Amino acid sequence: MLRSTLLAFRLETHRPSPRALRFPDQTHPPRFSPERYRLFPSATALAISPADSESSILVELNEWLAATEGDRVAFVSEDLSGPITRKACDKPIHFDFTNASKRMIKADCQGQWRRFIKVPTRIHSAELSNNLNPNTQHHLNAYVLKADASKGLKLTKDMLDDIRSNRSIPTNAFTEITQLDDLYLQRDKKRGDILITEDLDTSKIVVVPKIILTSGSPLDANNLIEITKFSGVPEDYIDSIASLRYMELSKTVGAGEIVRSRHLRKARLMRRNELVTIYSTSNNFKIEAKAIALSDGYLGERISVRNQESNKVITARVVGYGLLTLN
Repeated sequence: MLRSTLLAFRLETHRPSPRALRFPDQTHPPRFSPERYRLFPSATALAISPADSESSILVELNEWLAATEGDRVAFVSEDLSGPITRKACDKPIHFDFTNASKRMIKADCQGQWRRFIKVPTRIHSAELSNNLNPNTQHHLNAYVLKADASKGLKLTKDMLDDIRSNRSIPTNAFTEITQLDDLYLQRDKKRGDILITEDLDTSKIVVVPKIILTSGSPLDANNLIEITKFSGVPEDYIDSIASLRYMELSKTVGAGEIVRSRHLRKARLMRRNELVTIYSTSNNFKIEAKAIALSDGYLGERISVRNQESNKVITARVVGYGLLTLN
């Protein structure tokens, strides 16, 4: 019995300790060395939970937003979702709008990662847009539609409501309701849309063909008509048939299509070798003579003609069909 007890004591005394098993060649365990842990994430990053990361990013984002746009708007935790909520950064995060519309923010952890944050409509409508003027929000009168409306509709006061004072007002908002005498919508609008000056215009008298007119067609009351249009009128529209005298089409224009300046060119008022009339006037007399055009002639051009009687070549200015002046 004594022998068994001594043997057990001897075995227990010489059993290697766990420390000796881990470091068999060293008397003492090695000291901590940062070199052994460079491949692992930083202790700070490992210690940040997703919730803490989101909170940290949210704080930095709102600090930047306040410095950039003022403290009138801020993100809340519900505005952040996706990978950005799981990101940690051991450096200050750099934020910046991706473009002038300010609808997207780039978050850059200085080379470690980069993510994009969509600006919620709630924040963007609160004056982040360059088209909004925070200083005039409570000083301008603006108007919104009570119901959906189609382009070409004539606006009346009973179709509009004053804008609510807590809404942002674009600097180009329509503000003069007294000017609604002859204003029509130029595009479809939804209920609640703020009216801007580009949405409205007066009616216009335009010139349109009665039938399809091909290139080179003469333009007169026989094939043209003047009508009133309430929307969709281009800037270079023609407003009277009389203004088209001595002009012709440079392209085919369909029936009912608005005639525009870009469709026109000067008409040829005389052809080479054609018999024309030349004249000269003064306070007391007017002289006319017949001549032969030596080239085609267009309104305002000076061309050479040969006098039929004297056979002399002179230069005259084209002022009408087969008509030139020496003045």
